[in-house]
Amino acid sequence: MSGVIFHYTHRTRLADILRTGAIEARTRSHWLNPHGIPPLAWCSSAAPWEPVCSATLVIGPDAVLPINTVPGRAYEAARVRISPDAAEAWDIAMAKSGAHWSTIMRLAQTGYEQNSDPGRWLASRRPILARMWIGVDLWDGECWVRVPRQNEQYCAADLDAFAAGVSVVHSLPFSDLAT
Repeated sequence: MSGVIFHYTHRTRLADILRTGAIEARTRSHWLNPHGIPPLAWCSSAAPWEPVCSATLVIGPDAVLPINTVPGRAYEAARVRISPDAAEAWDIAMAKSGAHWSTIMRLAQTGYEQNSDPGRWLASRRPILARMWIGVDLWDGECWVRVPRQNEQYCAADLDAFAAGVSVVHSLPFSDLAT
């Protein structure tokens, strides 16, 4: 896969991700636990927002959103832009982790029912380390805004500086997939 993939989350969880320096493989989500899903770090090639990501429950659980809309208040939704080499097709990752084919099929069906496209999902069986990240963005209510980083890799201080208004940022339109 070429281009950039995204891990969608919310700002509180992003702070934890930046502190640990990794997007951890996990199963905590609103529709994963009952199906015996193995721990995975979930990503998507969908640039605006993935309607089935676990952050949706935290940010806007009852929202029926038009395409290209991110729920919640400004700077609540977050995404980490990741190298496509960090993950593989989600169904392959699940099969390699021992998930039953019926679980994989149920998960795909759930995605379609939630207006998602499982063909755009990716996953990693290992944590996605900060060295695989291309950038970190927050949703300002209209555009994705890049969180500037001070060093070679992102850290929690970058988010803290952004939140304090210390850093100058620029907006990224939905179509900005390559950077």
